[in-house]
Amino acid sequence: MSKVNIQTTISPFTQEAVCTRPLLSESELDNVVTAAVKAQKSWRKVPLDDRIAIAEKWVVSFHRAITSNKS
Repeated sequence: MSKVNIQTTISPFTQEAVCTRPLLSESELDNVVTAAVKAQKSWRKVPLDDRIAIAEKWVVSFHRAITSNKS
């Protein structure tokens, strides 16, 4: 049986665990980096105003998600 390494993300503000997940293998990490490089090649062609609008929508969505999960 192979050992699965895990990583726990700790909030620097509360010092509480935020999430725990398995670490990527070396080949999985290589695939992620390759995909990111490929995505950046098309993303850099998107006009700045469009990228800003997309980022602003993401921020609103992210804010809703984290505030709706508060206890």
